[in-house]
Amino acid sequence: MERDIARIQLALFNDPSALDPTGHYYFIPTPVSGDPIATAPGDNGAGTILGGYLENLDDDRYAPQGQIVYTGRKLDAAIDGDGYFVLNDGQQNLFTRIGSFDSDVNSMLIDPATGYKVQRIGSVGETDGYQIPGDSNIYISYNAQVPANPTSEIVVPDTIRPVLSVTSVPSGLMPAT
Repeated sequence: MERDIARIQLALFNDPSALDPTGHYYFIPTPVSGDPIATAPGDNGAGTILGGYLENLDDDRYAPQGQIVYTGRKLDAAIDGDGYFVLNDGQQNLFTRIGSFDSDVNSMLIDPATGYKVQRIGSVGETDGYQIPGDSNIYISYNAQVPANPTSEIVVPDTIRPVLSVTSVPSGLMPAT
């Protein structure tokens, strides 16, 4: 069973090429880049998130879109399109396209190389107790109890269609009996 526990926050900029690099593929806004425009994936022209993928930027951290590669790690994420992940170092928000995330001892989603905390947007997960209202950090609840939703109705079709129908057998082959 899958359930949305949070919406990761993305940031858009008027001129992303003017962002100021701060090290380890992180950026801060400049007057030319403009202030970050907080948004959710797929909203306001922001890209979508591909779980289990990473963006391979090689040495070109300024590339608007690197090659997206499959990693299979459940906490890896790539942005397919525009936008930057928003992470907080305890003092300020920083922005990156690198989505190699993990969880820390407090079950927060972080960049394991820096410990910066991945930020969320909206209230998804708050009513279910996965996220804390007023706290923008993302909490990963590995052992959380998912509330059961009772089934009220099961619909069974009147007819069941075959998945594969063989109408003729090539010459020289015998149908299975």
